[in-house]
Amino acid sequence: MAVRAIAHPILQPVHQITISSFETAKEFEKHYTSYRDLRRPDPAPPRRWLRRSSSLPHLPQGDPDRLASHGDITHLHSHKSSSTPSLLLLFSIPARSLPPPTSCIGLDALTLCSLALSLGIAWPPSVQDRREARLRRRRGRRRTPSRWEVRGGVKKKVAILNSIWSTWGLTYQTWNISGEPCRGATIDDSISFDDNSYNPFIKCDCSFNNSTTCHITQLKVYALSVAGPIPDELWNLTYLFNLNLAQNLLTGSLSPSIGNLTRMQYLSVGINALSGELPPQLGLLTELLSLSFSTNNFNGSLPSELGNLSKLQQLYFDSSGVSGEIPSTFSKLKNLHTVWASDNNLIGSIPEFIGDWSQLTQLFLQGNSFEGSIPSTFSNLSALIDLRISDVSNVNSSLEFIRNMKNLSILVLRNNNVSDSLPSDFSGYQSLSQLDLSFNKLTGQIPDSLFNLSSLTYLFLGNNSLNGTLPEQKSASLLN
Repeated sequence: MAVRAIAHPILQPVHQITISSFETAKEFEKHYTSYRDLRRPDPAPPRRWLRRSSSLPHLPQGDPDRLASHGDITHLHSHKSSSTPSLLLLFSIPARSLPPPTSCIGLDALTLCSLALSLGIAWPPSVQDRREARLRRRRGRRRTPSRWEVRGGVKKKVAILNSIWSTWGLTYQTWNISGEPCRGATIDDSISFDDNSYNPFIKCDCSFNNSTTCHITQLKVYALSVAGPIPDELWNLTYLFNLNLAQNLLTGSLSPSIGNLTRMQYLSVGINALSGELPPQLGLLTELLSLSFSTNNFNGSLPSELGNLSKLQQLYFDSSGVSGEIPSTFSKLKNLHTVWASDNNLIGSIPEFIGDWSQLTQLFLQGNSFEGSIPSTFSNLSALIDLRISDVSNVNSSLEFIRNMKNLSILVLRNNNVSDSLPSDFSGYQSLSQLDLSFNKLTGQIPDSLFNLSSLTYLFLGNNSLNGTLPEQKSASLLN
């Protein structure tokens, strides 16, 4: 080992020591190495501090002015020459360092002793020195991260889940909530999120960042009678795309923070006791395919912002408590397949733009306070399988709009002031299983073709002004 002083404009004085043995350096480092953030303006430490760097021949990393204020920062470079591997150690001695020991008697490793002498520290290290070194190594030792820690920050996610489950009094059966939520069934593709054997349940997606990060993407607490408000922590699970909280006893309002869940595709809070007005922030969930808030105690009108959900295919808000007119912005919801809007206090006319929802297969508008006639544009809804409209008042309607609905299985037009005669030929409605035209103003005769429909099970034509005689024979499928 060679020791010589060199000049350097930042660290004064600077000593350069070349150690030809890696083992020697490791033995010394074992007792005296610690790591320090050079950016902290703390007072200089009482011992020498070594700083690793993979670069050569640069001096310590960090701001030179701050390095200059830390006279005892020592910098260790790894250096390999073409012949013998060596370590290049750059260091400086602080003015307040203890007097160096004067001898290396009794030591086999004279090199280590000489190095210690040069640095002004005792060798061999005392019991206290060894204890401090062990503590430093223990604090500095990096534990191998668990799978979940590598994949997305376990502490925050587990804290959120713990808070939600404890608020609702749920137990943890399908994952280790204190360690790795994303394991076992939660990442098993063979187990469906809708499997009733797993409830409550979460599903994770571990494909983020080249399969190094897991996120909770689905959460289910279904029909478990959990009570109370929805914890605010839930809205921090921003990678959720499927959230099912249906059929519980949830109370309170929907937080505007629900707008954080911009990846949401399937959202169900139906059959609870939620109240208040629907937050307009629901309109931020533009990836939604299915939205359900039916059977709750909401009040106020439907937010016009829901018209931004242009990808929406299913909308359920029957018995939700909402009132007012259907917003004109809903005209943009042209991908809707299913709309359940019965048993609310919706007013005004049934919008004509519903006739542009050409992909509709189910439309329920029963038990509201609509006025006016059923729009003729409904004749465009040829894909309808299930159409239910009732209790439309004031203006008479006709049955002309059903002429193209040959795929109908259920047609309920009860109490709608329909003043028309029945179609003369029902033979084109071979899928029809239920027909309710009661409590209207229908006139004329009942066509025989209606009783020959092989699928027709229930027929209600009471409280009209129909005349004529019924056929002697009817389809065996009719039950009433």
